[in-house]
Amino acid sequence: HIPSRQFLQHTVGFFTDPKVALVQTPHWFYNPDPFERNLFTRGRIPVNNELFYKIIQKGNDFWNATFFCGSAAVIRKDYVLQIGGIAVETVTEDCHTAMRLHSLGYHSVYYDKIMVAGLAPDTYSAYVGQQVRWARGMAQILRLENPLFNPKLNLSLPQRLCYVSATSHFFFGFPRLMYVFAPILYLLFGINLIRGIGVETLWYALPHIILAMNANYITQNRVRFSFWNEIFEYAMAFQSGVVTFMAMINPSLGSFNVTDKGISVTKRQFDWESSRGTLVMVGLLLISLLSVPFWLILRPDSTEAVLINTLWCVFHLTLLVATVFVGLEQPQTRETHRLQRQLNVVIYESSSTIWRGKTVDISETGAGVELETWPNLPDVVDLTIYGDFDAEVSLRGRITRVSPLNDERVLVGLEFVEPTQEQADALVLVIYSDVDVWYSQNRPERDRPFGSFGFLATSIARAFQDLKPAPSMPVRKKIHLATQFYWSGHFYPGLATEVSSQSIRIELDAATLGDPSFLNRTKPVAGLLIEAPDMDSLLKFVVQVERAEPMQLDAQPASLGLSSNGNGAANGNGVANGNGVANGNGAAPSRRLVVEMSFPQTLDEQQGKNIQWLLQHETDIKPTIVG
Repeated sequence: HIPSRQFLQHTVGFFTDPKVALVQTPHWFYNPDPFERNLFTRGRIPVNNELFYKIIQKGNDFWNATFFCGSAAVIRKDYVLQIGGIAVETVTEDCHTAMRLHSLGYHSVYYDKIMVAGLAPDTYSAYVGQQVRWARGMAQILRLENPLFNPKLNLSLPQRLCYVSATSHFFFGFPRLMYVFAPILYLLFGINLIRGIGVETLWYALPHIILAMNANYITQNRVRFSFWNEIFEYAMAFQSGVVTFMAMINPSLGSFNVTDKGISVTKRQFDWESSRGTLVMVGLLLISLLSVPFWLILRPDSTEAVLINTLWCVFHLTLLVATVFVGLEQPQTRETHRLQRQLNVVIYESSSTIWRGKTVDISETGAGVELETWPNLPDVVDLTIYGDFDAEVSLRGRITRVSPLNDERVLVGLEFVEPTQEQADALVLVIYSDVDVWYSQNRPERDRPFGSFGFLATSIARAFQDLKPAPSMPVRKKIHLATQFYWSGHFYPGLATEVSSQSIRIELDAATLGDPSFLNRTKPVAGLLIEAPDMDSLLKFVVQVERAEPMQLDAQPASLGLSSNGNGAANGNGVANGNGVANGNGAAPSRRLVVEMSFPQTLDEQQGKNIQWLLQHETDIKPTIVG
């Protein structure tokens, strides 16, 4: 977790009350969890922890029962020492420690402002491991401390109820499974767990179900959408049921396991181990549905019960199939997770030309920057990013792609180039300096039960979307400079039209060079002279020919517009030079040849200054995106 710069300013003041032992703030994760990433919810569905931090912890705070969540909090050290330090008897030492502090009569505060950002589990297996640890720890607290009836705990009745609710939460595993197995037992073995199930039973059950759903909608329609709680609980029902049962029998079982985070998923793969229980339930439900025709034919007197159990199976099957696809790990399209932040950016093209814009998203390795105009930029630029509290960082970035948003605005993708440790530290301050715009406490979307169920049902189709990272489309700066291409003992006049830090493109008269196939086969090392208007001498380069091909034009240009020189270049008046190269104002060339060349990396130190001059050469020509 990374705290914002003003974290202590907003929390330390509560400790002026000598009874306050703990100030807890919400957790917020800037990366998608397995449900959001693998089911492609794209932020439309509240994540699992929103209900806890936006509803439950606020209720706990009302009864002075807010408990420590492991991070994003400040604790008074002296009071922790009074209880013998952090509780280590259970694997949820945070909640256990808070309960002991409350038992001594100390107070807690829940400050509902997100000031800490962290990483959610990246994979389904990591999520299950985290939840299993919490389930075991809460069951251990219930077994060892029994907060409802333990007379040694000096807790008020509301505090006892709050702690019992928290420590018993993860016991949903086996009850949740029983709801799935009830229709299976009837359709496969004729075992009816509800005596006399039929239409008359629905008249008793449906009002309760409808009222319960309506109550949940009223209290949590922005933080927990209908039917998604079932997905969250089915995803670990087997694991939660087993671990809580074992913890009640032997609370010393199990060990503390740190949740794996920052895991990179490079390809689509299915987590068979974590999904075994869910797959078993799906298989049994499918087999149960296959038995329905036999029931209708052989036992027509049980039609009502069969149809009710069939609908029950179909409902659970829809939820469980969606849960299965949580285990279908989708590949990550980025190396690092981006934060949605709008920060002011200045991009420097040269000492006198700058471009201003705002970031759309940013991470410690790159950013997306929106510019109001289409600039003619080189592929490597210097930029400065400004954060809050006067935080700023200056570093170098490589343009990986340019995407036009409309006729004027453009989105520039940047990759930061080898930042120093000092730059990396400054970048962290810029990104995480303030969190006011990170997250809104009021989600604009409300729960729509039927829409929520439909979105859940379509998760199967979304899970098979073939998402690929956007291809890198390097930008080369458009230039217009006379050149001389030296190869095989001859100079060939041409025009440099595009340049980047790694390559350059020139155009030659095909009639002077002849068949380009030899260049394509041999890819020779050649020389290149470029006329610099504001310099006394020519810029000299060693280049590697990558490819040469005819330039397809609707209309051939009349002239390359080259100036004369003493190295055999054309003189601009239609007179052939000493090497037999004709040019200028005479007859138009029949066609032009495009030659793509790269700058050898081994000569970066020798040629770097000249390449930099080309990149900073001011021109009014718009850039070219290289496909």
